[in-house]
Amino acid sequence: MCAIVAGKFGLLLALSLLVLSLLASCSKRSGSPEPDPGPDPGPGPAQPPCTDTLTLTAWCFFDDVAPDGAMTALAAENTAPSLASGYIQNGIVRLRVMLTQCDAVASTERSVTLQYSADQNEWTDIAAQDGQVGHSFLYADGAASSGSSLGSLRLTNAETAGMYHETSTVRESIAAEEHGLELDFAIKCHWPTTGTWYFRVVWDGQALPVLTSYPHAVVTAANRSHTITSVGNDFGGEGLSEELRQGDFKRVWFDGANYWIFYTYTGTTNSLLYRHWPGNGEWSAPASVPVSDTTDNGRHRPWVENIGGTHTVFLLLGNNQGRGVTRFLRRGTIAGTAIVWDDERAVEADFGDEANAIGVDDGDFVWIGGVENGGGTVWARRATSANSVSAFQPVRTVASAGASETRAAHVIGLGSDKAMVLWYDTSATDILCALVTDAGGFGAITTVNTVGCHDQDWGFTVDKQSGHVYVVHTDSTTNGAGNLKLRVFHIASEIWTNGANPPTGEGNRPFGGDDHTPVQLIGNDLYVFFTLADGGEDRAVAFLEYTGPGAAGTWDSSPTLHSGSGRCNLDRIVTVGPGTPANRVLAIVAAGDNPNSGGPIDLEWWD
Repeated sequence: MCAIVAGKFGLLLALSLLVLSLLASCSKRSGSPEPDPGPDPGPGPAQPPCTDTLTLTAWCFFDDVAPDGAMTALAAENTAPSLASGYIQNGIVRLRVMLTQCDAVASTERSVTLQYSADQNEWTDIAAQDGQVGHSFLYADGAASSGSSLGSLRLTNAETAGMYHETSTVRESIAAEEHGLELDFAIKCHWPTTGTWYFRVVWDGQALPVLTSYPHAVVTAANRSHTITSVGNDFGGEGLSEELRQGDFKRVWFDGANYWIFYTYTGTTNSLLYRHWPGNGEWSAPASVPVSDTTDNGRHRPWVENIGGTHTVFLLLGNNQGRGVTRFLRRGTIAGTAIVWDDERAVEADFGDEANAIGVDDGDFVWIGGVENGGGTVWARRATSANSVSAFQPVRTVASAGASETRAAHVIGLGSDKAMVLWYDTSATDILCALVTDAGGFGAITTVNTVGCHDQDWGFTVDKQSGHVYVVHTDSTTNGAGNLKLRVFHIASEIWTNGANPPTGEGNRPFGGDDHTPVQLIGNDLYVFFTLADGGEDRAVAFLEYTGPGAAGTWDSSPTLHSGSGRCNLDRIVTVGPGTPANRVLAIVAAGDNPNSGGPIDLEWWD
């Protein structure tokens, strides 16, 4: 019966109950060796005789690989697996249980639930992933809901139809000699303490008796080289705006002592919030940035720059669009664990919808720019004074017929009084680039990619020390398809060249959704993040490393897999701005497929 549920265990443990798979022994289905079961959990409940009620007669834990026959048992049947940090940190594990009975069960109840306990005395319901906090274990966000019906109220010697966890349309059956119903649970782990954890099945308001012992798993000490904390988990209130995907704005920053995150509360009012974190313990309470206009549900344009040793935040805020529209700019300086904000400044331009950006050049002048309302024209303008947003020079423009106000645009400060503007051409499916100065305006428009690219599947970062801009993009106009390509801009010569190609294959590219490609620079090394589909809707976070600098570097031969993040889309990953310690890879991962008001933000890093 070791064909019981599997999953990828990790940080938020959520579970979705889906019913029924073929029940066979561990050797019959997986053929894998039995791992160390871990410490003895102690005596379980008394073994009841077969009665006229349901009884849990067997159980087994699995990983979460689809199809069902490819699952690997984590331990023998009725044996506790030892779950190390690779499972408990933001992944899913499947628990399969066998329910049997002697006679008919007189009840109209058609679903079961799962509970967990650390001592087999005090039991807690495994909660739905959305709207809950403080639970060690959660229902995974899988294909079936937690209230899925049982296949039958009367379990007979005949085969009983059920539902497979990953795909609700795939039916399985119980072997005739196994008199009962097999149920799969997908469980997501949200940082339980170490020790032995027990699970029991509740049906018709009663905990089912067990023939051997309650299903249980042993959680070992966490691997502190991969640490997860949570921020913004006040469910139903403050939460993460889904607009984290809007490109390489510095929404996460490290100032040498603290990490800072800027995000949006999309409740009854739109408000930009920020927190700090020293790298251990809890995040600070949220602080807000007041703004006199609505704030576009998270499409803020934060840019953080180290100016003369002071980490300085620049924000482009506002919601209105069109010619002559006024938006607001704010400058703040990080001082210890606080940000001191200057007065709000108004700036007027022809703002489009999403294609607006902010950056800082090497002369410490702030640039804003983007695509004009209605598209077709790219604009930029520079501040009149360094390290200030009090006034701006006249607008500079360049015609670009395929430029769209609904696609992301970016302003990258380069030399003193020079910026690069990146935007997407919807008609040619190209990433376009032009340099601009206040004195000379826009130069010639250049195509960055050498083949067509999807409008979201690209990302960039800047290496000022070695003098390069890196753009990583897919070579397909179909979302989530194709392979990744690297293009490198040499700042001194102002020439784009082809970098070494990353490894090809489905595991080395953005996966689904309107995803961008998150990239992060540490020293001379470039990290490109992914979510990998490794079973139904479950995804894992991984990255490829490029050892630079410049275009002559080398890629890892395969991605490094770090955690299972359930239904975490790639566009919910945001990397930190340059300045991260050289021994740390950092990414923000928003738990869930569509985090919005009330959605948690999980911070993950790897040494």
